[in-house]
Amino acid sequence: MSSNKRNTYENENSGVAPFLWGVLAGGLVGAAFALLFAPKPGTDTRRDLRFRLDDMTDSINDLINKATGNVQEFKNESRDRGARVVDAARTKASDLIQNADRTIAEARRRAQNGEASAPNAEGAEQRNNTNTDLPPDAINDAL
Repeated sequence: MSSNKRNTYENENSGVAPFLWGVLAGGLVGAAFALLFAPKPGTDTRRDLRFRLDDMTDSINDLINKATGNVQEFKNESRDRGARVVDAARTKASDLIQNADRTIAEARRRAQNGEASAPNAEGAEQRNNTNTDLPPDAINDAL
């Protein structure tokens, strides 16, 4: 390494070691003061900490149970909604098929009887004669 790089490296890392020693010393001093000035004996403090930890554990378990219950409820509601949508779609599809069958049967009956739908036949005939896409009424008005 060149001397410039070495000096830069030493300058960057020179504050790390003293900082770590300061943190360690501060932690030890803080722990000593906490032990000296604790309002309760250690057994009472440990019991209080255990009680709080148990209370927090119970609270977390309650939240987890509520969350999983909500997820299960959401899944059930979604399944029910999906079933209703599928049933509605089946009903509409069945209705459409029945309407199509009726229309086809009516068209076959008319074809067998030689009947034609009057407005559609006239409109098609007039459109074929004029070679335009205008409705028959517009053509009649123009003539």
